[in-house]
Amino acid sequence: MFLTDITGHLNELNLKLQGAGQTVLDMFDTWKAFVGKLAVFSDDVATSTFRYFSHLRELSTQHSISTAEICKYISELESEFTTRFGEFQKYGPMFSFLIKPDSFDGHELDLSSF
Repeated sequence: MFLTDITGHLNELNLKLQGAGQTVLDMFDTWKAFVGKLAVFSDDVATSTFRYFSHLRELSTQHSISTAEICKYISELESEFTTRFGEFQKYGPMFSFLIKPDSFDGHELDLSSF
């Protein structure tokens, strides 16, 4: 049931990343938001609230759920997203500067690696 729920969240992310007319900054923000959601998801599972996992919540009324295993999976998923999208993290400030130069404060832009 957890895989059903998490796949739904991943499908949502996929659809948001495919939207027409997006800038790389939009995609960067979508990615950052999803990585942040993974921490919220982990807390949700650790407390057995299952607010974001409706199928898992339904199953938990009938069976015991190993939340430690699920939290470990979510942690590994977060790590994988951070690793695979590391370039986003590295170049995020540059995207911000290029797309919204007027709103950029400049202290986080390091051009030495370019």
